[in-house]
Amino acid sequence: MEFLRSFFSDAGPLIWPIVAASVLVMGLVIERIYFWLGRLMRRNRALRNELVALKVRPERVKASGDPVAVVFYEYLRRPFDTEGAVKVAESYLRECRRNHGAIQLFSGLSTSLGLFGTVVGIAMSFQGFDQGQIAKIVSGLSTALYTTIAGLIVYVAGTLWLAIFEARAAREQEDVEAGMNRIRQQLLDRRRSKSQAVARAALQSSVPT
Repeated sequence: MEFLRSFFSDAGPLIWPIVAASVLVMGLVIERIYFWLGRLMRRNRALRNELVALKVRPERVKASGDPVAVVFYEYLRRPFDTEGAVKVAESYLRECRRNHGAIQLFSGLSTSLGLFGTVVGIAMSFQGFDQGQIAKIVSGLSTALYTTIAGLIVYVAGTLWLAIFEARAAREQEDVEAGMNRIRQQLLDRRRSKSQAVARAALQSSVPT
């Protein structure tokens, strides 16, 4: 506790905007962690595979709450009108990347604030040199050092979490696109098989006995 009090005292008032940015980044990161934990708990691989295999189970889809399974079900429900399924998929993928821009913004802002604190602190130190005030020199160097450190910590933490969330969202997008492509191929294969069966039946019926 004494260390924190000393840290904020030495860093000066310029540390508080960085603290505000760090609180915003932390809140956004916690929201994303909560979002992905909920998605992982509701993910149902077996149900997704059943839907890709064209085994439609509406009651299981509704009960699972798996958003990817919902996308697949919408595609299967209207196989020749994919606009509805595409809209559902796009809405879900947008939700997967929600607040990513805000995390990037406030993480970058913390670095800029840290750099601003560095410049201000060095300027204060130069003033101390000119006036021969050791206390002002030390205060300026403390402001420059601590604001830089704080800004970098917030930036690195926010960037790392953002990379994790982006990777998770990209993986989810790949799953959605791969599943929809497999469903499309299955539907085409089934349609082709039916056409071939009808053609064979017509050919057999036309052959005189």
